[in-house]
Amino acid sequence: MFVTREELTLERVARSMRRIRKEGLFEPLSNEERAESLRKILAPIKKGADLWVFGYGSLMWNPMVHFREQRHGLIYGYHRRYCFWVRSGRASPDTPSLGLGLDRGGSCRGMVFRIPGREVEQELELLWRREMISGAYIPRWQAVHTPAGLVRAIAYTANKGHKRYTDKVAPEEVARLIARAQGPRGTAREYLDNTVAHLRKLGLSDSYLSRLHELVRRENNG
Repeated sequence: MFVTREELTLERVARSMRRIRKEGLFEPLSNEERAESLRKILAPIKKGADLWVFGYGSLMWNPMVHFREQRHGLIYGYHRRYCFWVRSGRASPDTPSLGLGLDRGGSCRGMVFRIPGREVEQELELLWRREMISGAYIPRWQAVHTPAGLVRAIAYTANKGHKRYTDKVAPEEVARLIARAQGPRGTAREYLDNTVAHLRKLGLSDSYLSRLHELVRRENNG
């Protein structure tokens, strides 16, 4: 199930946050905290300027935002890793899983999307309601190498200080959790399948995700 723009109205997000608090799934950021985070990331750029966003997971195959251009992108200093405990979305309290993040070290190939300057504030507000729910990510400006040259883009990196962050789970256990997890947005395996399939479609690869994909396949074929 893809995230849609209609799901990210203030009213629907507020309703989701009330449910999350009531069920004790995690402590979401307040509207004010999200707004302050967005204000800080936009502070260095000129108002009305185009802006790039780096996608490494669902933003590649479900960007949702209005963009003018997309390119292959490579960043150094971060790599994909399942490093957040999740009990909502594509998981549940009964079938917990791990979520994908950009963790320190290595490199990562993905996509960058150029958002037109006149739409930057509107589109980033939607992205912040989608990605900056619990504070598990830290948005950072990153240098991204593209076929047409270097660009600076916003990347949602792992917040290693967040209580849901973990670097203690072995790939075999991550695969076991992904193979079983499901929630209101579908299954954790669908997310992994979509990400791996999209990377292949783009002619890209990620050895870590490829290994997990094979381990999950073995779990499901048991």
